[in-house]
Amino acid sequence: MISGHRLRLVAPAVLAALLLAPLPASAARYRIDSRTSALLYPIIGRDGITEVNDQVLQTRLRLRIDDLLPVESDAADPLLAPDLAFDLSVRLFGNFGISSATTDPTNPDFVPGVDALSPEIQFAFFEATNLAGGWIDAVRAGRLIHTTVLGWRSDDGALIRLGYEDYFHLQLVGGLENIPGFDFLSASPFAPEGVERWQENGAGAQRYQHTNANGGQLTPHDPQARPTVQATADGVVGPVGYEVGYRHTWLSFGGDAAQQLVGVRLDGDIDPVFLSTSLRADIGGAAVSDADASVDVRLGNGQHRIGLQYDYFRPTFDLDSIFWVFASDPFHEVTARYRFPLVGALSGSVWTTLRRVEDPQGKGDAEPVATPFTDVGGGLGLALRRPLWDLSAKWKIMRGSATNLAAFDLSGRVTLYDWWDLYAIGSIWQYEDRLRDAYHGLGGAGRLGASFDIVADVVGIDGEFQAAYDPREGTTFAGFLWLDLGVVL
Repeated sequence: MISGHRLRLVAPAVLAALLLAPLPASAARYRIDSRTSALLYPIIGRDGITEVNDQVLQTRLRLRIDDLLPVESDAADPLLAPDLAFDLSVRLFGNFGISSATTDPTNPDFVPGVDALSPEIQFAFFEATNLAGGWIDAVRAGRLIHTTVLGWRSDDGALIRLGYEDYFHLQLVGGLENIPGFDFLSASPFAPEGVERWQENGAGAQRYQHTNANGGQLTPHDPQARPTVQATADGVVGPVGYEVGYRHTWLSFGGDAAQQLVGVRLDGDIDPVFLSTSLRADIGGAAVSDADASVDVRLGNGQHRIGLQYDYFRPTFDLDSIFWVFASDPFHEVTARYRFPLVGALSGSVWTTLRRVEDPQGKGDAEPVATPFTDVGGGLGLALRRPLWDLSAKWKIMRGSATNLAAFDLSGRVTLYDWWDLYAIGSIWQYEDRLRDAYHGLGGAGRLGASFDIVADVVGIDGEFQAAYDPREGTTFAGFLWLDLGVVL
């Protein structure tokens, strides 16, 4: 039997062979593309000594095959004809700056969850569309990435989407949540935070095991399959769009709930007014996690825009996450914004913001400065947009008992010829951290990048260099290089 570790090493080679194998002649359409990136992160601390020197090389390979079912010659609309497709995306992630000691549980320098080579299947599914005379929009099976009013998810299972014209659609998803810890390419960027899921023995691993007040050992969780179900309904009725959803995830088969989440969204577009509101509530945590409402009025063919936005956010987590024990400060924020034309291609925007930071622990450390708000701020923006270049500048400030921030941003982009873009972004800010009084003052960052379209829609190169400084992290540098390759057959 092949071990899980060996399978993780062999699987990428097998998948690469499948991607590069000669494709059979058929009416099907094949799309193959990849993005390879090199990321260099030498991080310099306040003492001027390099502390971290990451050297990351990652490649994403994607293969999509569709039009597998022939289209009947008498089909009224080929785009609405039944079809079968396969979609696969694989990422290979290597960090050549990681020493072997950090991945060895017997070494005191061991760090859980760090891999020098980390292959990952991002998604891999079969999909059937436009079935049963259009009543079934899609059926998918495999590793899925899907997004709804409930947010992003990565699940191993099946999805079915039923619909009646534009008025009503019902989407059902069931399976196992994709979490890190299993051997078969199960790393997930959407996994819950605040839960350690690894189990290793050795002197290095023992540093991460703690003893509680009763003398019992607190050890990381063994990875377990987490069943999940989700249902969402959405549609458009006249000028009004809606979406509602519910998701329930269990810690294990027969276990307690890991997450119970509900969400709702409504929007309406009655020219010249656009209205939108949404809310997500964590039932298990007995808290509203986020909510928003906005009104946007467009006048003068959209050149004048007046907007009023309300936002609420409170951090919520998986129910077995350690983050629940830490205090968090939910906040309400109201922003009024006006965007207007100036001269020619020059436009401007102004806004004002009122924020109320709640203190769930009752410590009273966020006193109102403009009842009932704890912080008051605003800003000004200018933008100059031309067909081949654009330039924008933004200034903003927020003052109060919970926030002390001022910032200025300047960005620009220019297109040279038809295949070469240059861009630059610079920022400077002044802030105070009320939780860490020693860390406040001035900071700044800059980005300089270029994008080259070597062969249109086939070969592209992007590069970027970043530099930043603030008193908390010192000076940091980063370099990026992306290579995009794609072909459709």
